[in-house]
Amino acid sequence: MMKDKTNVLIYSATGILTLLLAICLIIASFSSAKTVSLPDFSGMTLSEVEAWASENNVDIQIQYEYSDTVPENQVIEQSVPGNQDIKSDQSIIIIISQGVDPYAIVKLPDFTGMTQAQIAKFVADNHLSDVSYEYLNHDTIAKDVFIKHNIASNEVTRDTMIVFTISLGKEGESDDAADVVLPDFSKYTKTQIDNWGVTNKITISYTYQTSTTVAKGSVISQNPKAGVTVKAKSTVNIVLSDGKPITVQDFAGKNKSEVETWKNKQDSTVKVSYTYQYSNTVAKDIVISNTPNSGTMSSSTTLKVVVSLGKPSIGDKKTKLSDLESVVNSLNAQGANLKIEKTYKYDSSASGTILSQDVSGTVNVGTTIKVTVSQGLQPYTISAFSTEAELNAWLTGKDVKTNKLPSTYSNQAAGNILEQSHKGTIYQGDTLTYRVSLGQPDLGSQATTLTELQNKVNTLNNSGASLTIQVTEVFNSSTPGNIVYQDKTGKVAVGSVINVNVAKAELYCSIPDFNGYVYSKVFTPDNTVVEFKKGSIATTNSQLGKVYAQSPAAGESVACGSVTPTITVTYHPGQYIPNKSLFNNDASSSDPSSTITSHLQGLGFTGGINIVRQAGSELQTIYIVESITANTDPVDGLYSLDTAITVTISTPPGAAP
Repeated sequence: MMKDKTNVLIYSATGILTLLLAICLIIASFSSAKTVSLPDFSGMTLSEVEAWASENNVDIQIQYEYSDTVPENQVIEQSVPGNQDIKSDQSIIIIISQGVDPYAIVKLPDFTGMTQAQIAKFVADNHLSDVSYEYLNHDTIAKDVFIKHNIASNEVTRDTMIVFTISLGKEGESDDAADVVLPDFSKYTKTQIDNWGVTNKITISYTYQTSTTVAKGSVISQNPKAGVTVKAKSTVNIVLSDGKPITVQDFAGKNKSEVETWKNKQDSTVKVSYTYQYSNTVAKDIVISNTPNSGTMSSSTTLKVVVSLGKPSIGDKKTKLSDLESVVNSLNAQGANLKIEKTYKYDSSASGTILSQDVSGTVNVGTTIKVTVSQGLQPYTISAFSTEAELNAWLTGKDVKTNKLPSTYSNQAAGNILEQSHKGTIYQGDTLTYRVSLGQPDLGSQATTLTELQNKVNTLNNSGASLTIQVTEVFNSSTPGNIVYQDKTGKVAVGSVINVNVAKAELYCSIPDFNGYVYSKVFTPDNTVVEFKKGSIATTNSQLGKVYAQSPAAGESVACGSVTPTITVTYHPGQYIPNKSLFNNDASSSDPSSTITSHLQGLGFTGGINIVRQAGSELQTIYIVESITANTDPVDGLYSLDTAITVTISTPPGAAP
């Protein structure tokens, strides 16, 4: 019995394993993706792409873009390049052309001088979709040339209605001004109607309306009716079919894919434009609104759909304010409505650096992001300070370092600023270097010695006094090196020259012997002064003018450096002989001999007085002294007392000889 039970268990386990293996093989056969050849969809229509995808069981995602080069409803681009093998489970994004963008901006040129043909070419090249022409006579603008248009701006969207006014030339000059019978436009295309209007100088005005019976682009009605005769330059109103009316629904709250499903069920000309904006309440890829959102629309009308991007994300905290502003501007372009509240702060970081940011990552629409931004180093306005006290007062509360240079002497007052490194602007953290005046250098009282003065000057010069000493050595009884004269003391100007007389060792002079010298021959020894003193009058010619005494005595040594000694020499002077005029002033008829003799003797002359008389002229009535002469030579005009003197007197006629 036991063996049978074991066999049953083995068979059961084997059966279970076999069943599981079979199930796995079946699942694998269903889940394995096959390889398909992906074509290049360029030039294909949406319906062709969808047919291929359905046939090959490949998932495609359709996106739409406007294109000026790819016709509407054809493929612009595919996410996986064509002409290669892919797995059928690979998803492919296909971008389909919505045709030209009717809302694209076109810049209008200056049409002045352009012909209608040139204007029409510009219209076609730039895909302007609502253009018409009207015609007017003009006295100065040539026929078929632009006069004006109805647009005030120089930029329009492609779907803007533009009416060009074209010249017919001067009134009466046109041969095309004949009346025109209107044809039946019901079989005309819009292009044919436009050409007919240009040919016949008729302005065509179009309006559009939907129709369940008239094909899109065909004429529903015209006014005036066919067969009516109208004048050139008249306006004909044409109502064109905009195709069958399309029922619109409100897609708010629905997924974007539902809009695409709706679009694919409509006429292939139906256009849908998507704009994307951020929302706090509507999830990403969900429709916020659409216009129109009810009723019907024509196939030429674009359904404008606003799709949610969800909440905006500003990403990580930014380093630079410019980076944050760039992100915010980009998000705001899609309705994020974010604001940046900036608080500026001076900081060592570069200007524009974000120092703090209160939020990052995903934020609500309308969030205000609070940031503190570096203004860079704070600038301070700094003037040229007069005193250190002013500078210190200015420094209060400012992040400025100082470097005070050693103070120096100057001719400015002590405490005045002599130099400073910054004037105008200095920045936070900068170092202001400056130097302060010590005032004028102070020599104090007169120094005792030259060494003392030199040390004092050296000390002052170490602080910029720039003083110099001009030394004159003089003989003096003072100790050699002592200052005996100093021209400046106390406070002096920077750069002053101090003149000093400094004692040097005394000079001694030996007094020469002048005894027996004629006083006029006495010389003045160096460093001395000779003073002459008259002594007793020379009684003999040998004494006349000669030195007979001196002080100091000959050979004596006297100081002659610090002082100038005076040598006093005493000599025998002579006597002068009176001039003859002395006696002729008192001339009379009396003989003056005795008077002259008495006078000469009174002067001390002892050498004899010889009176010589000589006869005067016949008419002479008085005695006249003709001359008084000496028998020796004078010294400096003076004569010794032993000189013999001869007096010559002329006498009147009859006088005793």
